[in-house]
Amino acid sequence: MRTKSGIAFTRPARAFDLADRERLADELHAPGRPQVVYVRCITDDRYDPEAIRPELDLIVETNSTSRARNVWANWALSEGIDGTFRVQVLCPNALPAGKVRRKREDGYDATVDLDMLQLERDLAALDADDRALGLTI
Repeated sequence: MRTKSGIAFTRPARAFDLADRERLADELHAPGRPQVVYVRCITDDRYDPEAIRPELDLIVETNSTSRARNVWANWALSEGIDGTFRVQVLCPNALPAGKVRRKREDGYDATVDLDMLQLERDLAALDADDRALGLTI
């Protein structure tokens, strides 16, 4: 699937572990091609986050982890999912040619409030209607 801006994304058939993510990064790595970013839902445990809800995992091809998080949020809203989720945005690095070790996987944890995002969209639509009527906001 692709977003309106052309960012490719897909749902994996199963949850990926680190080895799977690294293998995917190696297979899709090519000069000029976007990186692979893996977005998954995790528990709130700060010291030992555990993956939960693998049906919400998403693989995104982009060079921006924040853009990948936004793609995940838009996808989740389009699927009718609501609530607040703790997501882990992971960017595995491809193994450089001729090297034995790869750079450590980059990433961060973020809280995504889908209800708030939907409210913001609904309010933006109402604001647009008000502007069309000539009302000031």
